[in-house]
Amino acid sequence: LGDDMGGGALSRVSATPSQASPPSFAQQQLQQLQQQQAAQHQQLQQQQEGERAEEMMRQATELARQRETAAILRDRAGALQTEVSSLQRQLSAVEGQARQTRDEASRCRDWASDERTRASNAEARLSMTEERHVRELQALNAEVEALRLEVEAREEQQLAAEHMAARTRAQAAA
Repeated sequence: LGDDMGGGALSRVSATPSQASPPSFAQQQLQQLQQQQAAQHQQLQQQQEGERAEEMMRQATELARQRETAAILRDRAGALQTEVSSLQRQLSAVEGQARQTRDEASRCRDWASDERTRASNAEARLSMTEERHVRELQALNAEVEALRLEVEAREEQQLAAEHMAARTRAQAAA
């Protein structure tokens, strides 16, 4: 574009010397425009390089963070594996204890069955004893009730006698 404009301006300058100034001005403007474009292009390249460098730094930082996370996860996995092994040993021990407990529970069920039989026999004896005691208690209650009625009758008689004696004293005093 610049060569075409320059060639045209030179031919016009040689043809008409009075018009030499305007093409020179256009040439200057064109040159300035080209310089501006070159500067903008260089600035854009620098900006893109800066952005690429920032992106590479960001990716490097992210990669370092991921490596650190991976190391932490490996450590955790190792710790979890150790814990799993420990839990498996504990589980084996608990299963052994559970077998012993089941055997003991079976013996306890046999013992409980024997105890229920003994308790049933004792309950039958107790029931007979309770029935006898209930009859004796009923007889005692009847005696207590008779005594209570007798005591109440005597108290009423005593109160009546005291009342009569008080009335007699009152009459004698009057």
